[in-house]
Amino acid sequence: MTRDSIKVDMKKILDTCTGIKVFFIDDDNNELYDSDIESEGLDEFMIGFVNDLKNRFTDNEKLSIPDLSNADDRKNALYYFDFDQRIHEFNYLDKVNDMQANKIIGKYQVKNKGLSSIKAVVIRLKGNDGDVISFYQYIHRTALWTSGKGVFFTTHRTRVVKMTDDVLRLNNNFIFAKIGQSYLINNINAFEKELGFDKIIHAKAEQYCSSIESRGLVNNLEKFNKRLSNETHFARKFVKVFKNSAVIEQELSNEEIISFAMSKPFYENKLKLTEDGNQFDLNSIQRCSYFLQLLDDEFLKSELTGMNYIARAKDRAGS
Repeated sequence: MTRDSIKVDMKKILDTCTGIKVFFIDDDNNELYDSDIESEGLDEFMIGFVNDLKNRFTDNEKLSIPDLSNADDRKNALYYFDFDQRIHEFNYLDKVNDMQANKIIGKYQVKNKGLSSIKAVVIRLKGNDGDVISFYQYIHRTALWTSGKGVFFTTHRTRVVKMTDDVLRLNNNFIFAKIGQSYLINNINAFEKELGFDKIIHAKAEQYCSSIESRGLVNNLEKFNKRLSNETHFARKFVKVFKNSAVIEQELSNEEIISFAMSKPFYENKLKLTEDGNQFDLNSIQRCSYFLQLLDDEFLKSELTGMNYIARAKDRAGS
């Protein structure tokens, strides 16, 4: 499925949305259940949820769908999952999207369990042609009020009284979605921290670092490796650079990379070479960051104005 077809199919489902189904994931056994939410409230939620999705994504001309491995600081983006190693939570959306309309699954036993054991919500929307898109929401404590945690009050006739029932607030946020066979990441930080994708990022960064080391381009990787192990943001950027950088892709020689860097005052003042001038010395935190900028080809020169720029978020233009 191409990025353009993802946008088209997503818009078609949202513009003709005829149904919603909500599922709960139980934290006690990690099983998926029918939420059994009453239809009136669910229909009202669907209207607001669909309108919000259309405003943010399908009716937004600025929407882009770059690869997750090429994630940057841009807004108005859903990131296409392009890694080989999956997270377990993808299985829930696989199951929901493949589920037949008449399929009966167990209902969440709210009478016995309350709402406190719900760790996530899966929302499935269906278009009038039967195509579906599903969304994964992680339940934070701000979205769930339980009677056993603090004292909460509500109105009852003419008085304010203590709440005795659990309360769950569904909202329009989601961590990732699935349409067709494509997974779209909306909240990268939550995807990493809440769902454990950071472990995959760090493992992949360690693997790629071995490749950089074998090239002989850098010397003294102790601080660089430490940052890869301890800083998910840094590890993520390194993975992005290694998978998408034209510098890596074109297999530029060490001599070409060093010559370019030392010819630009921006890098000459921020990067340091070994005494023989054959490698970058990365024995400082700042040098590690600027080395990544160099590999990411962030130093750009405008052909129109001749001005130099540092461009952290960019898409390749056609020739």
